[in-house]
Amino acid sequence: MAIVINLNLELESLLLSKATSSLEWEEQDLAEFIAGIQKGLEDFGAGRCRSFQEFAEEQLCKYQLSANS
Repeated sequence: MAIVINLNLELESLLLSKATSSLEWEEQDLAEFIAGIQKGLEDFGAGRCRSFQEFAEEQLCKYQLSANS
């Protein structure tokens, strides 16, 4: 069963513009996400990484947390 909605041209144009803007934003967001993953993999491959232990210790100091919390 199909549902049909009739819109005036102004509203249809506004909705199309909003949908286009949202899709462009999502496409840009995805591209930035993929670029970040690729950079992380390149850094890891080049040895620019650290252990989780080092990361955890830094975060504990940075946020003044105890290791037991």
